[in-house]
Amino acid sequence: MANIQDVISNHKEELEGKDINSFYNNLNTELSTLGYEVLINEKEKAEFVPSDRLNATVAQRDSFKNQVEALNSQLEGLKSASKDNDTQAKLQEMMDSNSTLINELNKAKVDNQIIMLAKDAIDVNDVLVFVDRDVVKLDKKGNVVGAENEVERLRTEKPHLFNKVNNKGGRDSSNSGAEDQTNNINSIIRRAAGRSF
Repeated sequence: MANIQDVISNHKEELEGKDINSFYNNLNTELSTLGYEVLINEKEKAEFVPSDRLNATVAQRDSFKNQVEALNSQLEGLKSASKDNDTQAKLQEMMDSNSTLINELNKAKVDNQIIMLAKDAIDVNDVLVFVDRDVVKLDKKGNVVGAENEVERLRTEKPHLFNKVNNKGGRDSSNSGAEDQTNNINSIIRRAAGRSF
């Protein structure tokens, strides 16, 4: 996404004499009251993630966060409760459950980053199967590292998982060379029959 100030500074000559900043701010304010947000994309470089993938990713993240928060709350309650063996066993069970949820949340964080980077994947779930989990990790601050390189590796090694790039820089919906192969065979048959079309 582009920043309005960057757009204005990059196109000073073309926008000279036009109050784009005020227009943008007014439009953004009006649409914001209706629940919309103005996004600026450079047409040539626009990259979008399908909304269903984004919504599923956000819902999964929120679900994990809510579960972790609920377990943390229960853990705090148990810590202040009695110190008998039954309570200690329940506390340990909840701590184990919390650790499992945190691991799942971390995995989901990595998966979500891969999903966002593999927006050209035919089926992102197929891409996730081939991700090397030893390469893509969370750093100490909780940031995903290694995801870009891993997606590029998969684009190179397993191109059948992604939509093919056409000559114009866009993506073709077909992913196999079957259509090209059929056209080549048809061309050979036409030449053998003495036709050139």
